[in-house]
Amino acid sequence: MTLPGSPRKQVVETYIDGFRTGDHERILGCLTDDVAWEMPPFFSLSGKRAFDEAIDNPATPGLPYIGLTRLVEEGDVVVAEGTVRVALAAGGEIDALFCDVFHFREHKICRLMTYQVDRAGAEQTLKALACSCGHALRRKPRTREEALALGRHQNAIRSLLEEVAVARGKWMSVLRCRLCGRFWAEDSLTSGHMDLFYAYPIATDDPHGWLEDATPLRL
Repeated sequence: MTLPGSPRKQVVETYIDGFRTGDHERILGCLTDDVAWEMPPFFSLSGKRAFDEAIDNPATPGLPYIGLTRLVEEGDVVVAEGTVRVALAAGGEIDALFCDVFHFREHKICRLMTYQVDRAGAEQTLKALACSCGHALRRKPRTREEALALGRHQNAIRSLLEEVAVARGKWMSVLRCRLCGRFWAEDSLTSGHMDLFYAYPIATDDPHGWLEDATPLRL
């Protein structure tokens, strides 16, 4: 139970209640516009829009049971420990322990680190968040070297990807994995002799809208 005089704990409980009920607005109301969310080794994202797009996961379409064990506050950080159970679309369920570390700016969450361990050791979290396409284990490139590595990875998983949106004027497209349904942005590098294409994971449920707003990385 939240103690009086602990407004940041109240924000965390509101945030968790939002996940329990699937209330995007309630969740997003707890966040700063530049919020960052990381769940090693599955994903790392930043910005309210990307956070919103990551709330729902096709692999776990139902509402979760989330039990809070404790909330601990120190300085600008609140740590939440608890349990989560949610059904998997492919059958079975996630039954896991979690630890969320919430960093605050004023009374809004500006950074979240999520750690989760399956209680039965069946790696159901991995099944929900990871796919053989590697979406959960890759990230947007920051250097040409990382982009080249993503290009090699794209070639390796090419049979899994299908094109769903194209912006020819930007030399960009959005690809979807046939297995997990997650999306990849295809961009290109210019080597001086030819264009080299690579794809990096994105979190969206509107590939056409994402592509309309996107700009080439130009690494």
